[in-house]
Amino acid sequence: MAADYEPSNKETTRFFQSIQNKLHFACTGMTAAELIVSSADASQPNMGLTNYKFDEVRKTNVTVAKNYLRENELKELNRIVNMWLDFAEDQALRHKLVFLQDWDTKLDQFLSFNDREALQGTGGIRKKNHYF
Repeated sequence: MAADYEPSNKETTRFFQSIQNKLHFACTGMTAAELIVSSADASQPNMGLTNYKFDEVRKTNVTVAKNYLRENELKELNRIVNMWLDFAEDQALRHKLVFLQDWDTKLDQFLSFNDREALQGTGGIRKKNHYF
């Protein structure tokens, strides 16, 4: 959906991380890394996870931010993601030429239109500085 989309490009990876963080922030006020750091707790059942795949907790489960969301937060995230994907699909079906940077700006505008706070910058915690 982006004219300059290149899956192997590091900038593309950063773009999707930014989009994910903005969506998490719009629903919870925290980025993905902030959610994990504030919620992961070895003293709690299932490391504090509220939902995860498989019957037992695996390492891959504890590094996924949405696995720590409460039911209402997860529903809220799903709603905003669905609205965003519908908007993006509409842009593509109307043959709008949009670049990655445009999508970033459009997401900020979309969040503002939906009365949600848009993340400015990258958040206060870096995933690479933690052991996940």
